[in-house]
Amino acid sequence: FLGILGFLQFDFLTLDCVSGKNSYFNRVYVTQFVPLVLFAVIVMMGGLRALVSKFGPAKKRAEALEAIFNQHMYVALLLSYCVFPTVSAVQLKSLWCMTLEHDGKIIASFLREDSSISCLSPSYQNFRVVVIIGIVVYQGIPLLWFVLLWRVRHELNPPGQSEKTALLLRDKSPRLEPYKFLFSDYRPSRWAYEVYEMLRRLFFVGVLPLLGEGAVRAFIGIFLSIWT
Repeated sequence: FLGILGFLQFDFLTLDCVSGKNSYFNRVYVTQFVPLVLFAVIVMMGGLRALVSKFGPAKKRAEALEAIFNQHMYVALLLSYCVFPTVSAVQLKSLWCMTLEHDGKIIASFLREDSSISCLSPSYQNFRVVVIIGIVVYQGIPLLWFVLLWRVRHELNPPGQSEKTALLLRDKSPRLEPYKFLFSDYRPSRWAYEVYEMLRRLFFVGVLPLLGEGAVRAFIGIFLSIWT
């Protein structure tokens, strides 16, 4: 299932509708902020549905609220899974500058992704602040996954149960429905492995291209792909 989702990861930098003098800045802003807007819409729709459900039959109210929560939590987590690698890679590349020095002094610095942009310009410095804030926000996604899974870890891996029994119990638990795609491919004892796998993927997609020259990156990439 997660392999299929890999084809759905978004790359907003391919949007042709964003243009202008600071087109690269604008495209990065779109890449960074559109998923946050979609997430806000998901939360607001969930809140509205929960509000409407309060006018329903009292006996079914708790069941309806749980169903709404599960549905919107699932969609929000699925969105975060699809956008996290692409957005994080774009953010990290936006900080990668090529610096030219003379007699130990920096005489010029250009953005590697768009050499028409000077990394010493005030506009880039303002852009850089926004990107760094975005990095902090997006890097909280794997942490959020881990916290959510940690809260239900005893249902993901019931203590004292065999692996076969644990698999049956976790598949029948309605509380785990929103998080199922984060653990369904792994053994009960490896309930947090998708968090590690996503961070590993981020390193290869977003961090490794920023490390040293081609030979150095190749060595690090091969070493870590084998070691991890």
